[in-house]
Amino acid sequence: MNKKFNIKEWKDTYLKEGSLDSDSVSTMLDIAARWSSTQDQAANQTWDDEQELYDYLKSDHIHKKYHKDFYKAVERAFTKNRVKEGSLTQESAKNIYLQDIASPLEGAMGKLNIESLDDITTIRQFNDLVKVMKKSGEAPAKFFKLRIEDQMKLVSQAQMYI
Repeated sequence: MNKKFNIKEWKDTYLKEGSLDSDSVSTMLDIAARWSSTQDQAANQTWDDEQELYDYLKSDHIHKKYHKDFYKAVERAFTKNRVKEGSLTQESAKNIYLQDIASPLEGAMGKLNIESLDDITTIRQFNDLVKVMKKSGEAPAKFFKLRIEDQMKLVSQAQMYI
């Protein structure tokens, strides 16, 4: 069977299932505020769990020299094993910043006449979007080595920079 891929449905399921409660988000954003002035950009997003939010803040909002301090503060605030210093997702997307994906994403969406990611209804359309991003030469090479699920997650988050 050939099930149609719908990015909106994927985002609703994958990004919102088991959503992190607003108190936990606020706590982690307050912790991040010690080392960042841009962490508030994560406030209006939906996070699956503490690890996902931690990885995002660490990779996009906390300077590398403060990563260890940020981790220790988060570890104290959240029970052990809920947040790990390095996770598979964070390691695979290491040094890929959403801002670096936003411009090629916007260009690719324009070339393909896609007004919103919600307009993508098949995996083929998503792959076409990624191919156009790759052709632009602007997106980080590491992005194209990620699993499609991780690419979708990053693209979905990067659209806030468009």
